[in-house]
Amino acid sequence: MSWYSEPLYYVVYNIVSTSKTKMIKEEDLLNMVRYIFPEVSINDLIKALMILEIRGLIAVSQIKDKERVIRVLR
Repeated sequence: MSWYSEPLYYVVYNIVSTSKTKMIKEEDLLNMVRYIFPEVSINDLIKALMILEIRGLIAVSQIKDKERVIRVLR
Protein backbone atom coordinates (compact mmCIF):
# COMPACT_ATOMS: atom_id res chain seq x y z
CA MET A 1 0.00 0.00 0.00
CA SER A 2 1.28 3.43 -0.88
CA TRP A 3 1.55 6.45 1.36
CA TYR A 4 -1.41 8.84 1.43
CA SER A 5 -2.16 12.05 3.30
CA GLU A 6 -5.10 10.49 5.17
CA PRO A 7 -5.11 7.14 6.94
CA LEU A 8 -7.31 4.45 5.43
CA TYR A 9 -9.44 4.11 8.58
CA TYR A 10 -10.27 7.85 8.38
CA VAL A 11 -11.48 7.52 4.79
CA VAL A 12 -13.48 4.38 5.65
CA TYR A 13 -15.19 6.13 8.58
CA ASN A 14 -16.04 9.17 6.43
CA ILE A 15 -17.59 6.99 3.74
CA VAL A 16 -19.74 5.04 6.20
CA SER A 17 -20.74 8.04 8.30
CA THR A 18 -21.81 10.11 5.29
CA SER A 19 -24.04 7.41 3.81
CA LYS A 20 -27.76 8.15 4.14
CA THR A 21 -28.57 5.10 6.26
CA LYS A 22 -25.28 5.14 8.23
CA MET A 23 -24.86 1.54 7.04
CA ILE A 24 -23.00 0.00 4.10
CA LYS A 25 -22.16 -3.47 2.84
CA GLU A 26 -18.50 -4.43 2.97
CA GLU A 27 -18.34 -5.06 -0.78
CA ASP A 28 -19.79 -1.62 -1.58
CA LEU A 29 -17.41 -0.01 0.89
CA LEU A 30 -14.42 -1.73 -0.70
CA ASN A 31 -15.46 -0.47 -4.14
CA MET A 32 -15.76 3.10 -2.84
CA VAL A 33 -12.41 2.93 -1.06
CA ARG A 34 -10.75 1.53 -4.19
CA TYR A 35 -11.96 4.58 -6.07
CA ILE A 36 -9.75 6.68 -3.75
CA PHE A 37 -7.00 4.12 -3.05
CA PRO A 38 -6.89 1.79 -6.12
CA GLU A 39 -4.48 -0.76 -4.66
CA VAL A 40 -6.29 -1.36 -1.34
CA SER A 41 -6.79 -5.05 -0.61
CA ILE A 42 -9.59 -6.65 1.39
CA ASN A 43 -7.04 -7.29 4.15
CA ASP A 44 -6.21 -3.57 4.32
CA LEU A 45 -9.91 -2.77 4.60
CA ILE A 46 -10.41 -5.36 7.35
CA LYS A 47 -7.53 -3.86 9.35
CA ALA A 48 -9.08 -0.40 9.04
CA LEU A 49 -12.47 -1.77 10.11
CA MET A 50 -10.90 -3.44 13.14
CA ILE A 51 -9.26 -0.16 14.20
CA LEU A 52 -12.59 1.65 13.97
CA GLU A 53 -14.46 -1.15 15.75
CA ILE A 54 -11.94 -1.24 18.62
CA ARG A 55 -12.32 2.54 18.98
CA GLY A 56 -16.08 2.10 19.24
CA LEU A 57 -16.91 4.12 16.14
CA ILE A 58 -18.46 1.35 14.01
CA ALA A 59 -19.97 -2.11 14.34
CA VAL A 60 -19.44 -4.90 11.81
CA SER A 61 -22.15 -7.55 11.56
CA GLN A 62 -22.32 -10.65 9.42
CA ILE A 63 -25.61 -10.88 7.53
CA LYS A 64 -24.85 -13.88 5.30
CA ASP A 65 -22.06 -16.44 5.00
CA LYS A 66 -19.55 -14.07 3.37
CA GLU A 67 -21.44 -10.79 3.54
CA ARG A 68 -20.92 -8.16 6.24
CA VAL A 69 -22.56 -4.83 6.96
CA ILE A 70 -20.84 -1.89 8.64
CA ARG A 71 -22.81 0.67 10.63
CA VAL A 72 -21.85 3.83 12.47
CA LEU A 73 -22.24 3.86 16.25
CA ARG A 74 -21.31 7.49 16.87
